[in-house]
Amino acid sequence: MPEANVLEEHYIRAYERNLGHENQQRERRLVGVIDENFNYSEPGESFSKDLVGKSRVNKRKDHDGRTPEGHRAARRRRGGHFEAYDVMDDLGPDIDRVKSSVTDPTSDLLMEQNMAIARADDERVIHSILGKSMSGKNLTNPNTLTLTNVPPGNPKTGNVIPIDSHEFNLGGSGETPLTSSKMQSARKILRSRYVMGPMTCIASETQLAHLTNDEKLSSADTNVVKSLVAGEPGRWQGFEYRPYEELSTIAQELGFDLGANEEWVLCVAKSVAIHRKRVLKRPMVERMQERRWNWHAYAEWEVGGARIYDEALLLIKCKA
Repeated sequence: MPEANVLEEHYIRAYERNLGHENQQRERRLVGVIDENFNYSEPGESFSKDLVGKSRVNKRKDHDGRTPEGHRAARRRRGGHFEAYDVMDDLGPDIDRVKSSVTDPTSDLLMEQNMAIARADDERVIHSILGKSMSGKNLTNPNTLTLTNVPPGNPKTGNVIPIDSHEFNLGGSGETPLTSSKMQSARKILRSRYVMGPMTCIASETQLAHLTNDEKLSSADTNVVKSLVAGEPGRWQGFEYRPYEELSTIAQELGFDLGANEEWVLCVAKSVAIHRKRVLKRPMVERMQERRWNWHAYAEWEVGGARIYDEALLLIKCKA
């Protein structure tokens, strides 16, 4: 009997289970940093979030009208459009090896594919925060992030702490890597804006090492920061710390200009962006004639992200 070109259904179902959301999340660096939904089921090619703006309490001047004076609608919509992603690996011609690869969660195939999807999800988090979002009723108006320094004395405008910032380091001068002074500035700025959700600092291992070695830190603070960077639960200056090496590279890919001796650190509140992902489309394990009749494991999904609250984002420029 000739060999089938598609693996039996129960093997494909096992592959689908093992290539699951829970397995991918264990490999991620930026899980939970922004508002995520990885089982998004609303129909259509787009996703969005309607925002009501900042609520404001006014003293009423009348007792009969339903719309108090001084209030105005501030509702807005932001979102984006889904993009298709896929992953495929060549498993060779050996059918026994193929069956083992898709049913064993610790197989090289599943470990590699879950890690690859996890890396892609983390990259989409940065794209969601820094990339272009869409607004308007039909999500046709692009919103590109414009970077401007936070002016002294006015923490509610701007989104960049400059590379030579020394706000909480009196007498300091020149360009610096990530310092306790810059983190204190970030905390002050974001808290002054009443941003929603927990705050996270995304930085490379090198910049986090500079922070832990800052001479301005007390010994107690140094121990706290070191434990947080190592993955212990907790916060310092209001932030959770996530080591991530690709931030500056992705920023450049998005068209941002980084100086020759410059590295970025990103401080955000969870409300800054949304990340939407549909469940995996039907995975497939099949032999492909155009690929020497080798067996291939394939999966496809749709994902998208969009920045929602510009004020919940703060960029720290650091000396590399």
